[in-house]
Parts: sequence; structure tokens; C-alpha cells
Amino acid sequence: MGNKTINEFKIPIWIKDSNKQIKKDFLSALFGSDMDKPRLDKRRHNKKSFNTPRFSINKSENTLKNGKDYIQEIVGLLEEFGIETLKPRIIPYTTRKDGNKTLKICLDFSNRFENLIKLYGKIGYVYCKEREILSKHVLEYLLMKKYIVDMRKESYKKSLKMTRNGIKPMEIYKKIGGKYLSYKNIAMWVEKTNHTFNKIKIPNNFPNFDGWLKGASKGLGDGLVWETIFSIKKVNAENLFDLTTQSSAHTFFSNGFLVSNSGREDVDVRCLGWRPFVLELMKPKKRSVNLNQGLKAINKSKKAQVKDLKLSDKRTVTRIKSIKPDKTYQAEVVFESPVKGLEKLEILQDIVINQETPLRVATRRADKLRRRRVKDIKYKLLNKKKLEMTITAQSGTYIKELIHGDEGRTRPNVADLISNKVKSIKLDVIKIHCD
Repeated sequence: MGNKTINEFKIPIWIKDSNKQIKKDFLSALFGSDMDKPRLDKRRHNKKSFNTPRFSINKSENTLKNGKDYIQEIVGLLEEFGIETLKPRIIPYTTRKDGNKTLKICLDFSNRFENLIKLYGKIGYVYCKEREILSKHVLEYLLMKKYIVDMRKESYKKSLKMTRNGIKPMEIYKKIGGKYLSYKNIAMWVEKTNHTFNKIKIPNNFPNFDGWLKGASKGLGDGLVWETIFSIKKVNAENLFDLTTQSSAHTFFSNGFLVSNSGREDVDVRCLGWRPFVLELMKPKKRSVNLNQGLKAINKSKKAQVKDLKLSDKRTVTRIKSIKPDKTYQAEVVFESPVKGLEKLEILQDIVINQETPLRVATRRADKLRRRRVKDIKYKLLNKKKLEMTITAQSGTYIKELIHGDEGRTRPNVADLISNKVKSIKLDVIKIHCD
């Protein structure tokens, strides 16, 4: 490329034709180099909003058209992520030593906080630590603003409904009021006939960014912040979730038992292929048990089925905690359009795929690239839009993402290969290969 001011260039075709993950990586690297960092609006009465982000390039008069075309290519990529930009502006910049005049082409983003959430949440910055960390902090602040505004809008609707039922403003406040919802707010909503839903914004006592950041990031680094738990509610749930730990041995406590499994599945995935597990009784009151009675009692509940229940030894416990067996899954997949081009799925036979941390678990898993082997894949068309797939894969493979692609975070994937979006997936584990 050389000197970007005087040389012509454009976004490579292979990037424009690639999946959204590649486009995201390109944009975040570009912004890490050439876009302004998030800047707080420092006006006297406003320290809770941010200036319009700006991406700019300098071009000579001779290459100005190429610069305009390049900016429009960037706008096109951003539109795929739902990110809004303003009309590009051209301003005089400087005169070079060789006498050529240069102009700056500025691309400004809409600074609505919903748009900034998309910009910093879906794209962000890489290769510039300062901008990356700051954008993460800004994103969390904006998400909190959105949460409060959404809460106030919901409270507005509740207030009007309660007023129609004859409830006075003070009683409404006692029922739904709080730190960010005052009696004055409610009284104004129910009495001011010209108040509109879309005018509801954050309250005056909402913290400014600098004040919030000081407490939210105290003792943390790398863009992490403390989050406030707004409520804790007890629910009756029969599902047990594994907590991620630094140790590779996945164990957890449940009602006085220490449970060790050979892997785990999503809550909506049935395990029909018998999963080895170890159940350690903590501080047992009885030292001898009738395992046959225990087996019958478990199977009688119909919540789970077990077999071959027996006393274990340390060697077995160690093995169960450490093995990472391959698994065979059966998936019933419904697509949005009639299924065609199934022969393209043969590329997935015995192949190593790249999987970035899925979006659905991004808040509790490290954001990293995982390479997993798909060992075998079979498929059968059930009807024009429904496909049955049998997939054997390495332990730790995200099967749902292998099928639907997760917005390009798993590559290659079934949906991209047959150019068809996935509507639903019903997934079962039919075998765990522990032998």
C-alpha cells in the first residue's frame, strides 16, 4: 500500500465476501489504528454522554475519489452490523512538502447510545490497548444506561395502567419506585398529558461516567468492571449447572455431594448415551449402602436413568475427572429455506474447525479461539426443510455453533456451506466414547 495519502487502495474482495467474523476482525483492527478513542462530552452540564466517534483518512486531491469509495466500502460493512453512520465530510487538511494539497475525509457515527452499544459491542478496537479498555468501559456504562432507561419506560407503562385502575401516584411510587424512579417522575407521567414515551431518559441522579468508572473498575484491569446484583429470586429448578474453574477437573457441590462428570451438556440437550460419573458423599451418616436400592430409587424418579452403580476407587475417580472423550450427537435441524447442496457437507468429514467462544456463553467463558476436530458426519433429509445429522466430534466441540455458525464465529459451519439459515436445533448426545 505504501503512502496511504497518495496511493489508491480498497478493501480486499476476499474480506467483503467473507463471513461476519472476518469483517468484524478487519474493522476492529482498522479502528484500533485509525479511529478516535471514545471521548466524553465535556460540556458543563453533560458528563454522561459521548462525542460522536470519528474515523478519518487523509487523501491527496488526485486520490480523493478513491478515498470516498473506500469510506463507502467501510459504511457498507458497518451496515451489516446495524451500525449507523452520518454523511461523510471532507475538510481541508494541509499542504505537503511536494506541494500537493491533502484533504481529510471524516466518517462520523451516530452517537445515540443504542448505536454506540453496537459499535463498541460488536466491533470495538484491537491492537490498541488503551482504546480497547476504554471502549469496554464505555460499553458497560452505556449498557447500564440502557437498562435504566428500559426500566423507566416499563415503569411508565405500569404507572399509567395503575392510574387507570384508580391508584394514586404515591401508592404507585411505594410499589414500583426506587433509586432511579422518583415520586416526581411518576406524578409527572400520570398528570402531564403531553408527556411521551420516547422522551423518557436517564434520571438526574444517574452517575456520570468518570464517577461511575472510579468505583466500577476499582481493583480490576483489562476493561473489567464490577456489576451490581439488582435482585435475587429463589426459583424451583431441577437443572444443575457446572461452574467454570481454573482446574481442568470439572467438579461441583450439590446438596452435600461432590459430583465429577466426564463432561457436561447444555440444559436443553439430553444425554441418551450413558455418561460416566462419580458421586462422593460428603460427611456421610451411613458408611454402608445398598447400591441396588439406590439404583432403583434413582430410576424410579424418571428424572434420570443410571446403570452399573458400584463403589469406586481413587484410580477411577482420577480417570473420570481427567478424560476428555469424543462424543456422538444426533441433531434435528430445521432450516428457513428448502435444503439444497448437501454434498457440500462432505468437507466436514475428519476436519479441524475453528471455534471462537460462542456468543451465548461469552459472559462466562474466556474469549479465545478453539480448534476442534469433527471426526464423522452423517445426514438424512427428513423433509424439504428438516435435516437429521449424526456428528462425532472431539470433546469440547460446540455442536450447535458448528451447525448454525454463530455469526461466523465457527468456521466452517453447516449453515454457510449450504447457504441456509438455521431456524431451530434439537440436540441429543447418543454416545460418549470413554473406551
